[in-house]
Amino acid sequence: MSSKLLDSGNYSLLDLPAQFENPLEGISTIDLSKNFEPEKEIETLRNKLKSSSDWDVRNDAIQRVMSLVKSGAFQYPDFDLNELAPGIAECVTDLRSTLVKWGSLCASACAQTLGNKFSNFIDIFLPAFFKQTTHGTAIIAQSCRLAILQIVECVPHRRTVRSILSKANSK
Repeated sequence: MSSKLLDSGNYSLLDLPAQFENPLEGISTIDLSKNFEPEKEIETLRNKLKSSSDWDVRNDAIQRVMSLVKSGAFQYPDFDLNELAPGIAECVTDLRSTLVKWGSLCASACAQTLGNKFSNFIDIFLPAFFKQTTHGTAIIAQSCRLAILQIVECVPHRRTVRSILSKANSK
């Protein structure tokens, strides 16, 4: 897939903060003016994001979502993150560090792009991120922490605050 410009195997924990500051850097764009069918794209991606799919198929789907986000897919009313958010969040809770990292980067990119409109997805993503912040694998825990920080920064909404406080009180 052409959007794999950032090699998911070559990363270090030192590079992660910069990647989360600009999660779409190195992601290819797609020409959406040519035969872009948002409903069909969403359906295809939703099927690929299912946990029954191989992890590399799920990873490719996440990177495709990121390419679409970078290309302006949210400007199309029929491109609805509601259909994709549960699958992306499920990738964040996976055991594969590559899948968790890319899922976290994808959610961060969506939060940066949508701003307060991302608040509709807070209750889907934040529990998945908090679940992984204490994971023993550093890349998983750090990716989820950085995604939480990006969401807090980009989505200044009462739903964000409420969800963070709820998790903080339950710990």
